[in-house]
This record gives sequence, structure tokens and C-alpha cells, in this order.
Amino acid sequence: MFMVKEEYANIKNLLRLRFLTQAENYIWVFIIVGIIFLGGISPTIFAILQDNESIRYYNFADFSVMIFFALAFGYVNKIFVYRSTNDKLSVYPQTNNSRFISSLLFNFIDVGVLGLTVLAMYLIQYAIVRLLSVFVDNVHLALNFNLGFIIAGLFVYFIYSLLIVSIIELIGVILRKWTYFAVVVFAALLSFMIANIEAFIEIIPNVLAFLIREPSLALFFLKAIALLIVIIAISIAINSRTVYYKNKGLGLKKSTVIVFVVITIAVMLIMSFVLSFVLFRTNSAEMHIATVSEFFTEAEEIHIDISHLPSGSAIEVLFQDRPVMIKTGVGGTTRFFNETSLHLSGMEVLRNIEGNTLTILYNPPFFHVNGQKLFEFANPQMLIRLEGNVLFIDYSFDNAQVVILPIWGMARQFDFFQDRGLFTANAMGFSAGGSMTANLHFPQR
Repeated sequence: MFMVKEEYANIKNLLRLRFLTQAENYIWVFIIVGIIFLGGISPTIFAILQDNESIRYYNFADFSVMIFFALAFGYVNKIFVYRSTNDKLSVYPQTNNSRFISSLLFNFIDVGVLGLTVLAMYLIQYAIVRLLSVFVDNVHLALNFNLGFIIAGLFVYFIYSLLIVSIIELIGVILRKWTYFAVVVFAALLSFMIANIEAFIEIIPNVLAFLIREPSLALFFLKAIALLIVIIAISIAINSRTVYYKNKGLGLKKSTVIVFVVITIAVMLIMSFVLSFVLFRTNSAEMHIATVSEFFTEAEEIHIDISHLPSGSAIEVLFQDRPVMIKTGVGGTTRFFNETSLHLSGMEVLRNIEGNTLTILYNPPFFHVNGQKLFEFANPQMLIRLEGNVLFIDYSFDNAQVVILPIWGMARQFDFFQDRGLFTANAMGFSAGGSMTANLHFPQR
């Protein structure tokens, strides 16, 4: 297990060769990421520059979450090409240790490159939206920009990604060491998970709570790094005792390979689903409940002087009603529409007035997209005046284009980042709802 000086040199040379042989893959990854990036930002730019007389929102996906899962699936594939990749490098000096460690380091560098790519995409998007807000007055960013969070979130992303890659590498080492036995165990594990998927989803968060529910950022890094070291040490220990070419001439039957691949991929898919629930959806649900409860605020009071009206007289109400529309940012294919902007109740009070002051309770409209309150950016206002015995009521709001640009959704577990306007309600998926009607109530005296 211990390495000598020659092995360090082998690791360095093999790592350099892996970069040379994988350079084309990097190019394709950047091309695909670039297409996804342009496909998301370009329609948004054009939509923002249009003349929009409504409230419009642009809900961007969190690239860190997307690439995190793409990374996991990509490294499942690397398990099956490990031997063929090493065969291409077999003419160079190497040992089991140097071969495996160079592969592990290469994968870790991949994690770093992808993490920095996510950060670059976010910063470019943020800069574009900020620039647009200079020229278009009604453009608003729903989430706050916090440099400390951007940097800390990047390292949280690194840690979670390194753990996932290390676990996948450990699975690969086990498969290469005990191929047939591992197939049987994985088949049993797959059957057990499918049969008990609900219980499995409930148990796993509790098992991993020491890490995924750790509210302290410092303790999280200490625990995660310790766990990472243990996983890597076990992988290296198993790999150093594996003889890869002992049965090279015999090979595996095609049917065995197919079963092996199908079972392994199925297990990894289910584990990824469970992981997505564990890392993202549990915390998202808790945050979503807390955020929605904030919408239901106490009514505001509006006081109108009616001292000039005789007691027992009636007040006539005239109000300007206008439709309220909320649109999605790109294409406007989804629209939330309400024909009535005002709802009046308790108007029987106005038929026989008493006292010198008319009290009106006012609940402003609310509408959220992934926990972001759109009307906060639209400046809704009640315009109420009394002329004689006629109460004129009007409701106004500004046109607003709200950009929801999240990043590092997996860092939402830490107390240090809570209540700073950094996260959407859902790290994955989409939620929207509320009421676009302003409620006015004339309470009984």
C-alpha cells in the first residue's frame, strides 16, 4: 500500500498522459455546457429587452445541482472504461497504486474544473442581468449576491462532489476485486431498495444526518474531509491487492457483462434518486413551508376621515378594477391571470356609517415562484380617497421583471447562510402559487 519514489514519478507521468488523452473530452464538455448556457441566457436577454406591461419572472436552473448529478452519472460510466483506459497507458511504467491514484487525482481535478465552470457560468449570468438592469429600469434580481457565500458554496460543492466521486471509485474498486460476488450483492441490494424504497428514503437521511444536516460550516468540512480520507484509504487498500490481469485471457461472458452493467447502473440510478432526495428535497421542503407561511401577514390598516358626513349616511364605492397578469420570462407560455385585482368585503358598514373615521383592512396580493415574492418588486399600492360621500378605490403596481438566479443549492443546510435571501424554496423542481387579488375589508365597529 505504501508508495516508493518511483511510484510518485509514475503517478505524475500517468496523470499528465491522462490529460493528453482526455483533452478532446474536455472540449466536448465545454461545447455542451456552452450550448446549455447560451440556450438559457439568450432567450432571457431578448425577453427582458421587450416592452413588458406585466409582472414577469425568469426562473433559472441551478447549474451546480444539474452538473452535480451529471458528474455522478459520468463517473458511473468511468467504472466500466477503467480497464480499457489503463490498457492504453500500459506501455508506460506503472503499478496498481500509481495507476489507480493517477485516475483518482484526474477525477478530482475534473471536479475542480466543473465546479469552476459552474461558478463562471453563474458570474457571467449575474453580470449580464446586472448590466441589463442598468438599461431596463424594471429588472430585479430576486436572490442576493454574497461573495462569502459564493466562495464557501464553491468549496461545499467541491466536498460533496469529491465524496460522490470517491464513493463511486470505491464501488468500482470492489467490482474489479470481487466481480461475480459484487454482482450478486448489488442485485440483492437493488431488490431490497426497490421493495423498501419508502423506508429506505426515510432511513438514509437519518444515517447521513451527521453530514447532510450539519448546520456548522466548519464542522461540516472537518467531518467531510475525514470521511473522504477514510473512503480513499479503503479504496487504495483494496486496489493494491487486486490482480487485474490474472484472468485476462479468459475474459467474461457477454451475458455476464450485460447483467453486470445493467444491475450496477440500476443500483446507481436508485442511489442517485435517494441522494437527490436526501441532499436537496428534504431541506427544500422544510424551507418551502417556512417561506410560504411568511406570505400570510397581518392586514394593514387604512384610515379615512369621514367627520364631515352625518351619522347614518351611506358611502358609495367606485373602484377601478384592472386585470393582473404574471408571465413566465421566456416565451410567456405559462401565464397566471386574474381578471379582478380587488376583492371588497364587509361593505354593509358603508350603508350606515358612524364615527369620524372609516377603517379599512388591506391585505396586499402575494405570488411566489420558488419562494420568491414577485409583488415585492412590483410596489403594489392602494389609492383611496373620499370625495363627498363617494369612496374612490384604485389599485396600482409597477411592471417588474424578476430574475431568479440560484447557485450552490446544496449549501442551504448551514445556519450561516440562512435568512440572507440566497436560496430558492426548492433546490430541485418548481413551485408557484398565491393570490393576485388585493383584499379590502370594512370591519364592523
